[in-house]
Amino acid sequence: FFLVCYGQLSAVALGCVTAAFCALQRGRRGLAGLALGLLIYKPQLGIAMAIVFLSAREWRIIAGGVAGVAAQLGLAWAYAGTAAIQAYLDTLTHLNGVLPLVQQKRHLLQSLRSFFDLILPWPGAALAAYLLASAGVLFWTWRVWRSETPLSLRYSLLLIATVLVSPH
Repeated sequence: FFLVCYGQLSAVALGCVTAAFCALQRGRRGLAGLALGLLIYKPQLGIAMAIVFLSAREWRIIAGGVAGVAAQLGLAWAYAGTAAIQAYLDTLTHLNGVLPLVQQKRHLLQSLRSFFDLILPWPGAALAAYLLASAGVLFWTWRVWRSETPLSLRYSLLLIATVLVSPH
């Protein structure tokens, strides 16, 4: 219902993370990064992945991600022009000011940010709790990512961390 009513592009994100997983299974780390880089249309999904991959020194995934971001933004720029890209970047930088308009049903979100915003009446404390919890989730995810745990479990944890750490 919400996907249709609010024009969500979750199917695109699902396709990107699925393609990345398939590429990782085949040892194609750069291609996995390329698929994940296509998530730039929803940059908050890249926060956890970027931190985990940078701290794990996954340079091929990072390079592929940068290529995916550059390709998508380059195509958008070529098609829509500089004004559209500037408007997109302006929207991203000012999104915090209009979050109540974008997130009218905060109780339906799955992120740690919305969780702490809902249970703590003090915005500063909610932000601190979100940052502390996110740091713990990211540390745990990094440790598991660097382990010998099967890829399916490591990637599952990475996706859970992606949702939890996302500020939106």
